[in-house]
Amino acid sequence: MTPDASSSSIGGLERDPVASRTVSQGILLPQGGWRLIHVKMTDRTDLHDSLVQEDEYLLHPTSPLQLQGNLFVLEDTLTQGGRILLNECPLPTSRPDPSPWDLKVVMSDSGHYLIEGWEDPRLNGWVQLTYEGGDLGRTRVLQDWQRSRRPATSGHRIPSALSNTWGDRSRDSRMNEAFLLKEIACAAEMGLQVVQLDDGWQSGITVNSAQAVEGGGHWEGFWNADPEFWVPHPTRFPRGLDPLVTEAARLGVDLGLWYAPDSWNDFSNWERDADCVLHLHRTYGVQHFKLDSINATTTTAFHRLRNFTSKVLEQSQGAVVFDLDITGDHPRPGYWGLVEVGPLFLENRYTDWGNYWPHHTLRNLWQLASWVDPLRLRIEWLNPHRNVENYHAHPLAPHQWPITTLAAITLGANPLGWCELQHLPQEDRDQLSTLLNVWKTYREEWAQGTILPLGECPCGSGISALASVSRDPSRLHLMLYRGRGNASSVMSAPIQTADAWKTRTLYGHGEALLTENGLRVEVASPLGFCWLILEPDDVTS
Repeated sequence: MTPDASSSSIGGLERDPVASRTVSQGILLPQGGWRLIHVKMTDRTDLHDSLVQEDEYLLHPTSPLQLQGNLFVLEDTLTQGGRILLNECPLPTSRPDPSPWDLKVVMSDSGHYLIEGWEDPRLNGWVQLTYEGGDLGRTRVLQDWQRSRRPATSGHRIPSALSNTWGDRSRDSRMNEAFLLKEIACAAEMGLQVVQLDDGWQSGITVNSAQAVEGGGHWEGFWNADPEFWVPHPTRFPRGLDPLVTEAARLGVDLGLWYAPDSWNDFSNWERDADCVLHLHRTYGVQHFKLDSINATTTTAFHRLRNFTSKVLEQSQGAVVFDLDITGDHPRPGYWGLVEVGPLFLENRYTDWGNYWPHHTLRNLWQLASWVDPLRLRIEWLNPHRNVENYHAHPLAPHQWPITTLAAITLGANPLGWCELQHLPQEDRDQLSTLLNVWKTYREEWAQGTILPLGECPCGSGISALASVSRDPSRLHLMLYRGRGNASSVMSAPIQTADAWKTRTLYGHGEALLTENGLRVEVASPLGFCWLILEPDDVTS
């Protein structure tokens, strides 16, 4: 893996020169204390949970390795510095022609470790990043690289809060002007930024529609089925989308749309899809598009899908943001295939099916945060008052959690209200409004830091945390989440300082103290949340 050009662009969008492109000639490392971390990741979250597994090896001359995956870390155990090796392409399970191995470690004739990476230039190639400073330094370099890949617009580099009614499982049966005007009003009242219309706003009928049986739903071949597939539904929206756009603008809310680029014939209609998205963007001012129904089974399909997103990003001058759905059981770009396009729509979870468990959602975010920048993740909260009977009074059931904690689990990433807002109790909407106002005040500051998982890996018992560490570091944001266990805990501190630090509470009830033994934290209530800022005592707030 020998570095070549240190900067490049996709679709005319410039990227910062923070990474080296590499090829498969190999890296030579002297024998000694080298730790190899193999980060095994899973997408297709309709079928999987527990999305990250880490295997660690201490390199040894007698133990050659052949490993599959996209992300590997080589770290000097004495200096805690090293290299991140990232194969910027879909996960092995989603590649058209996966290799039996992605990274190989053998001994060379010169007595060095030889690290070789499999590369298919038709898909993409390896990126090599160097770091120092252990976990914090590694995470900072990896997050900086991911952020540099995205257009420098607020919709790409600052978190956004969306709502989408699909989480209440009415699908498109309530999709009409009157219903969505109420959703827009509720979103404005609560402080959400985008109301995203999911499948059903368009004339065409998909397989997920409530009318799929009688309407003959499609999941690809949209342009062949109906050239008017992607115009607003004439019955549900007899006046088109203009009344929704007008009312949303009046209330300071944006509209988002669900869209499915046509997978038929290896995305041969990619240019028509790009032109359609650009038309919707220019006509209605839509910037947020959720991309779904992707089935990229060949290298040609991946190329054309990338062409589609690149054309839209370039011709919208980076204004369009794609939420890339990685939930379905079909080959999709996943975590590393289209880093530049926008957040990853991580999960479909529903109380109707009993598969929404808040501590699992927090666990997946917490485990991914070390590797996938949380600013690239769309994380959901649901209406916990629905389908209570499906959970049999379990102490970790959604209805046991305060609505503010459910939403707070998503605040370190891009929040998604995965429900019909108008059916939330007024008390919940009022509490969420207070929380989201705090979040909007500090989200940009949060997004400028390096976001780290701290404390216990979430399991519904102990205290877990997400921290945003500024570069000085002159300030530490700390989001604390308590399960059903003890009110206090000691966790490793991402900063070390001899200075006196003070704690400022942004939301909730809790405490944090920076000590010689680590970060001592407390959250007052079971299943509670607290957001604190730690800063030097001489800083004026």
